[in-house]
Amino acid sequence: MSTSITERLLGGTVLGAGGYVFELERRGYIKAGPFVAEVVLDFPDALRELHPQFLRAGADVMVALTYYAHREKLRNVGRPGDPPDGPVALDPCACSRFEMAKFALQARELGVDYVGICCGAGPHHVRAMAEALGRKVPASKYSPSMDLRPMFLTDVSAKDAAFLPSWTG
Repeated sequence: MSTSITERLLGGTVLGAGGYVFELERRGYIKAGPFVAEVVLDFPDALRELHPQFLRAGADVMVALTYYAHREKLRNVGRPGDPPDGPVALDPCACSRFEMAKFALQARELGVDYVGICCGAGPHHVRAMAEALGRKVPASKYSPSMDLRPMFLTDVSAKDAAFLPSWTG
């Protein structure tokens, strides 16, 4: 039984995911520059794998990867004149997962009921946003737990043991 978007909005903040293009470019499936959805033709499995990753991370709504997906754009893949550094230098402008979590909370406090991601964001951003909103999603099992890293352990003997090679006993 499907739930309408109106019903979902009445239930709390809805998270949308649509950061396919840059995520697939980072993974090496499409060319930075024209950003044509040629991945649908060349690597459909890569796109199929990304959808459940966004869902496991807490996305409620998924958009179709139709960005620039029309015959004229596909015909022009590799055409000269595209800015060589235009959507490509996005990494330094991307928000961290912590900034995205804070944004989701601020948006909810302002009464925004639909928050989503776009270019540059990935499943880890969606997971951080979902968790900040109080959700436990399937991917929460793999959320960062820095307190388990040896340098953050509070028990000094455990910290020392963690840094010793296993063959020292």
